[in-house]
Amino acid sequence: MELPLSQAQFSGTFLMLAVSNMLLWEKVSSIPACLAEEGGCWNPIVETFNSAMQRGETLRNLADQLYTELYHNQFSSEQFLALNSKLIRRDKTAVRAGTYCHSTLSNSPDGETKHADVETEKYLKMLINFVGAWISPLYHLVIELSAMQDVPETILSKAKDIEENKRELLDDLKWILTKVRISH
Repeated sequence: MELPLSQAQFSGTFLMLAVSNMLLWEKVSSIPACLAEEGGCWNPIVETFNSAMQRGETLRNLADQLYTELYHNQFSSEQFLALNSKLIRRDKTAVRAGTYCHSTLSNSPDGETKHADVETEKYLKMLINFVGAWISPLYHLVIELSAMQDVPETILSKAKDIEENKRELLDDLKWILTKVRISH
């Protein structure tokens, strides 16, 4: 008596089931390196990386604009001038507030000091932690500004734009990290 596994039809089905199950088990699917699109090739990893780079540039510009707005707008300029005055006088609390940041890119993974030798996955995780550290403070900034009276729309809209772009940048970085993990 022959076993059912020796039948060609059953073994082909079994092989297909095993391979598809293994792909799902490894959280991997077959993704073409380049998706054919009218006018050329579309690479989702390159596209997401470029999007992340553009968001980073947008965030830098928005932060510069918000900084300028906070220092020159009648709504907030007095508080920031007072802070500058304290910084000039080397007030301990003001200096600490002005120089301390809850997240910094100079803190490399595992306390390493050689940034050039940081692996891609570790670097992405570091960037995700850096960007992620700003999500909650920005959320609360937007909430507080929204609740305040007489907040100029330019300040509120820039804070909202920064928060939204940080969230989108974080999503891009997390997606890129999943693709880096799959390729290793």
